[in-house]
Amino acid sequence: MGNDNDAHSAVYWERGSTSTERASSILNKVTGLFGARHELKRLFLVQIRPRNKPWRRQVRENHPMDSDIERAHVLLLQHPVLASLKFGGKFPLQHLLQATADAFIITVVVHMNKKALKETTGQRKDLPLHMACSKGYPHTVIQVMFNGFPDALRRRNDHRFFPIHYAIKSWSGVDSNVVKFLVEQDPSMVMQKGPIFPGGDDEMDLLQLAFFHSLSRDEIDIIVRHYCTEKTSLDIECGVIGLDQAEALCKILPQLKTFKCWPTAWTIDGFVTILKAFEDNESIETVAALLLPNFLTRQEKVAAHFALTSFISKNRVIKAITFALPSREQGLGLGNTWMATIAGGMMTNHQIRFMQLENFRFSENVLTSFLADGSAPERTSFLRFRVEEDPEEVLDRREVWKKCAVRMLVMIPDRDEDIAGIANKLPRMVNRMPALTIFGFVTRQPTDIDMTQQAVQIIEKNYLGTLVFMGPRFDCNPICEALKTNRALRMCHIGRAFDSEEKKLCLLNVLQTHNTSLTDLGNEFAGLAQCGDHFDSDVSRDERVKYWTNLNECGRAKVRSQYHLLTPFVDLLCNSSNLVETPMENFNVHFGLLREKPALWLAALR
Repeated sequence: MGNDNDAHSAVYWERGSTSTERASSILNKVTGLFGARHELKRLFLVQIRPRNKPWRRQVRENHPMDSDIERAHVLLLQHPVLASLKFGGKFPLQHLLQATADAFIITVVVHMNKKALKETTGQRKDLPLHMACSKGYPHTVIQVMFNGFPDALRRRNDHRFFPIHYAIKSWSGVDSNVVKFLVEQDPSMVMQKGPIFPGGDDEMDLLQLAFFHSLSRDEIDIIVRHYCTEKTSLDIECGVIGLDQAEALCKILPQLKTFKCWPTAWTIDGFVTILKAFEDNESIETVAALLLPNFLTRQEKVAAHFALTSFISKNRVIKAITFALPSREQGLGLGNTWMATIAGGMMTNHQIRFMQLENFRFSENVLTSFLADGSAPERTSFLRFRVEEDPEEVLDRREVWKKCAVRMLVMIPDRDEDIAGIANKLPRMVNRMPALTIFGFVTRQPTDIDMTQQAVQIIEKNYLGTLVFMGPRFDCNPICEALKTNRALRMCHIGRAFDSEEKKLCLLNVLQTHNTSLTDLGNEFAGLAQCGDHFDSDVSRDERVKYWTNLNECGRAKVRSQYHLLTPFVDLLCNSSNLVETPMENFNVHFGLLREKPALWLAALR
């Protein structure tokens, strides 16, 4: 065997020499196993570096490292035993995979040492199968690796990825043969979730990731064929959905009950195809999100709006749906047009019970018409919206609101200018809706806009059952005065109106002495000090608040205003036992109701 100096000197040659001279130099100067080992060590640790280079290229680049990889291959062919040795903590197979060696070289080295298929490497603790899938190697290489160590298919690395997750997100291109081979070996891998991004908490199953990484129809079809038939919900976030992706997606719609689709863009063919599939679908009951596109040409707009109107008017299964626009900044006309299209379809659809419109920018009259003419379902929500003023206002015309069937209305503006645009119109709009029982106005961030007057005007109308205001500023005194005479509100949550001890005590006094309808105050009493004249000092604040709300729940208002005979009063006491949770609460409620009408039972006793 030659010494180390001979081995190291064997790899240095003049750059201008021919390939034949180089090979001759290697064969003549690197002799014996010892010299080959030292030469491989120098190649793997010094010359050959990890790189990202797809092996599939129509024109091979003359990369300087290619000759080093070929020399390593020659040495391994001459001395196969070296494939079982580690160089720098890694087997030759791992070094060659990191350097993206040719598929033929990888296949040969795998057969030399199948033990390396079980070894992890790198910060991610990748198995060779992970590395081969991420580098975009063909299915022949993947098959050889799988046959050598089948369990690698079901092993996660430290980033929680399975090999198949790398196969569908390979930057060098997705090979449908690789996806098909891996899925067929274990169809359950289709349902295994993996992170969207390395180290992230959000995970998707294989079908979701396939859409997220914009795979072709062939790859998606393979996954759909093995998708679990018991899966009833699907959430799609992806790039552009064209005709091919839409047709592949339509194959799985019949088994779903909940569907959400949020692409960055649609093609007109893809959008129309999905909507036509919804027309005859008899399984999906909830569409959690459907992004409405902004098509450029007139023909595309006509086709899209006709398809949406047809879908809404013909579908008789969907009960809840959310329509969203990409951005409110796309103009007033886009929001008005889509809302008019939705309203047209809803005129004949009475199955949808809940609808949310997100990122809509519309005029005041369009909003009024949608809510008032019977188009809006009984539960309607607006998220991140903006209302623009109209020269001719129709909001105050009472006859406009006669057909309004909305029972629940939730409005969630995004910015201060959006709040200012709708704040002054809220009381008039809410008070014109005859069937409304639940109203919520929630800002995404706390704001300094004062909406005390609006809240008081809504409370004084005395017909809402649930009222929620969160985000704006409020003055507690006018609100407490309005609550004293209100006999309809059961749930009232007005954030920031009772943000001090004194304000909370004011509200508790109203609950104790005047209001007989409130049964739920949300978290308004967080941090309230102990108070009240019917409780010992060791009784918690939550129990005192619950005492008064329990009295209201069990019929405090009826006791005060209706009962003059003992028998119906006793029946009320008996029924109240079913509305409280513990025997102690039951005792407190009975005691409290007796205190409300002492003359009745004292007179009966006499």
